[in-house]
Amino acid sequence: MLHEITHAAEASPQRAVIAKYMFDHPEIFNHVKRDSYWDNANEIYSRLMQVRQEFGLDPTKEITEEEIEQMIKQTQEGKKKGHNLIDRYDKNTINFLLNKVAQNNSTKTN
Repeated sequence: MLHEITHAAEASPQRAVIAKYMFDHPEIFNHVKRDSYWDNANEIYSRLMQVRQEFGLDPTKEITEEEIEQMIKQTQEGKKKGHNLIDRYDKNTINFLLNKVAQNNSTKTN
């Protein structure tokens, strides 16, 4: 359900960041065949939100390389779902998606 809710959300800035990254980094597709559905920014963003929920990731915390390696391992072992994101892309792409796509426009008052 989160997947479909994310599709309906107004997340244009995040989708634009994903689309630009995918365009600027064609090497992503050296080990995976480009697919118009799976590699669409809208679809990636929806799956990214599923991954965040699946692994209980704090959106305010930067995800380390070690944590990404653990996520990949858990996905490969079938302990967690990779949502065709963790199990599709390389570590650099996963790192970018988890750490650079989120937008936080909230304002804090102290």
